[in-house]
Amino acid sequence: MADALNIRIRMYRKGLGDRFLLTFTTDTRRYHMLIDCGILKGTEDASQIMQDIVRDIKKETDGTLDLLVVTHEHWDHLSGFHQAREIWDDIKVNEVWMAWTEDPQNDDAKDLHNNLHEARARLKQHSLLPEQQLAIEEAIASLLLFAGEQPDDDLPTTRAAMLYAGGKSNGNVKFHRAGTHTSLNDIDGVRVYVLGPPASRELFKDQPSSSRSEIYTETQSLSLADTFFAAVVQRVDSSDDPIEPRALPFGKHYRIEERTAKQRRFFRERYFGDGTDDLAAWRRIDDDWLGGGGALALSLASDTNNTSLVLAIELTASGQVLLFPGDAQVGNWLSWRSYTWLVPGADGQAREVKADELLGRTVFYKVAHHGSENATLSNDGLERMRDHRLVAMIPVDEEMAKRQGQIGEDGKHKGWAMPFGPLLTALKSRTTGRVIRADKGLPTRAEAAALSDAEWEHFQQVAVADPNGLYIDYTITG
Repeated sequence: MADALNIRIRMYRKGLGDRFLLTFTTDTRRYHMLIDCGILKGTEDASQIMQDIVRDIKKETDGTLDLLVVTHEHWDHLSGFHQAREIWDDIKVNEVWMAWTEDPQNDDAKDLHNNLHEARARLKQHSLLPEQQLAIEEAIASLLLFAGEQPDDDLPTTRAAMLYAGGKSNGNVKFHRAGTHTSLNDIDGVRVYVLGPPASRELFKDQPSSSRSEIYTETQSLSLADTFFAAVVQRVDSSDDPIEPRALPFGKHYRIEERTAKQRRFFRERYFGDGTDDLAAWRRIDDDWLGGGGALALSLASDTNNTSLVLAIELTASGQVLLFPGDAQVGNWLSWRSYTWLVPGADGQAREVKADELLGRTVFYKVAHHGSENATLSNDGLERMRDHRLVAMIPVDEEMAKRQGQIGEDGKHKGWAMPFGPLLTALKSRTTGRVIRADKGLPTRAEAAALSDAEWEHFQQVAVADPNGLYIDYTITG
């Protein structure tokens, strides 16, 4: 007779970031699995928050973590490995899982990181003009975070945090590819399906196009990166070093340097004014390329999100599925449809499993990318989660998201819509009000009014908030 199996999912609160500790308990064993450990850059008291969280992880696991899963290379999923390094040093990790995109033996994965590391080195060779310092630095800082770098060598990097996490298991690291399945050591009754990230050339982008066939390291994003970085060099480079001809719009003898143009009356009067005002500035397009920096940063950030390791954890006795998609966005989600898994059936014969079936049996959904607009599909995602027991957890801090964001074309600050209103409404409908948020806590009875009294009583028993506000626990019986 198989052991009884319970799974407690602990979502750590305080700040915007992913920190999920799963504890699988049988009659004879407790197995601890941590998925990500970070907090958004700029969060007040971020280091103290992460130290409190990692201390609790150490306490709950008795200092031994059976499995560490790192979904992708973003600071809000990794920062704890830097901010709580001394505590992590005392925690033993038996096994680490990452996506194939982090495999140092994979040529495509190496190209992904090498391209951006090369761009970083190229940028650091050039000083920035004072009047453009802030605009360029903001754009470049966002770009470099994608590659795990920051402009200042003294600052911790996501790449360093990623390498530290990968090194915690003394080489016992598995780089998973979509379309495979695996199990947990010493825990019967659990099967883990790997849904993403995709290796598909067409489905990797946020907006897949049938006309695009490049792998992600050669997509529009990196072409845009080449142009942007070339523009930075062209604008601020005062040396005589040649610039790649393909990066410049005009041949050399059609170009006039700015310092030369300022000496000629025609250009001085029409493009630079008399030196006391800048009424002629509207004619100049010298710095228009800066506008591409923000779009490029968002594009590269989305590409990184699409490298998320996506896991569907199946409890084989009951068929219930727990879905952890990291920050997967459109391309990642769409790629799941192409996979078929062959697993042992109840009769001992192999049977096929597809993503639609896994979604249909999902009873727990870790909402991707903090509930952002393009990280949960509708018809090919949430609407296929048909189990009436579905519960969703959103690792979000709405106020923090509003303070972040970007500057729009109108010059006004636009915060991040996390969680995105229409998605939140759909989640509440699909879960019958059982949406658990890191910032707001457990739902109220009014928010879950459609639940029967018996269902509400059960939910209160399995969903419990720490009185100190550090975490929320949700337990599933398998």
